[in-house]
Amino acid sequence: MGLDSFRRIQDLPRSERPIERLLQQGAGSLSSAELLAVILRAGHRQANAVELARLILRQAGAENDLSHLSDVSISELLNITGIGPVKAAQVAAVIELAHRFQEAGAIPEPQLSTPEAVVSRFGSRLRVLDHERLSAVLLDNQNRLIKNCTISEGSVASVSIQARDVFRHAVKANAVGIILMHNHPSGDPTPSLDDINTTRQLIAAGRLIGVAIYDHIIVGRFGSKSLRRESHLWDES
Repeated sequence: MGLDSFRRIQDLPRSERPIERLLQQGAGSLSSAELLAVILRAGHRQANAVELARLILRQAGAENDLSHLSDVSISELLNITGIGPVKAAQVAAVIELAHRFQEAGAIPEPQLSTPEAVVSRFGSRLRVLDHERLSAVLLDNQNRLIKNCTISEGSVASVSIQARDVFRHAVKANAVGIILMHNHPSGDPTPSLDDINTTRQLIAAGRLIGVAIYDHIIVGRFGSKSLRRESHLWDES
């Protein structure tokens, strides 16, 4: 008998309850809705936890692509019947943990030597922002990650990039190289003229200081652009 035949999770046979199945068969045996139901713990009078989880995924357009779940804001969650501040906070916390897990690297990666590797680890958080954010990936002399830090927060169309802020973090962390990243909330990662000119200035400043700018990656909703690949800035004297 399926989950939809019951209103309450506790009315299900123990073998069909998400928590019991997770404990007996492992988390991989549960659907995305069932995993989210474990976090929510309970539904409301009109829907059990699994039905409520399905509603959240449907609202996010994430039934077939969980990446869309991070697009849903807390205010949008609160508009769903049965979702109050506590449940909205639970969902937001899970999304944030997923971002941090991805950034920490589920699979150890000793070097960040390609734009794809950098975007894979740090792009998901930038991709869903509704404003521009500049971050700096600080690397040692083996291209190994020291830390990823936020340099500045901007508006929907721009972000302030100050050389002193960029290099202050790098010098403090004893980094030898920096990969800059910022997002375009419009979704189009094509670099603007300001992006190109600012990167040119930072490359020159880095040469004077002794901290190299390895790349400047722009992240959009469905793609990214590496200025190192897309331009000749690093070939300029």
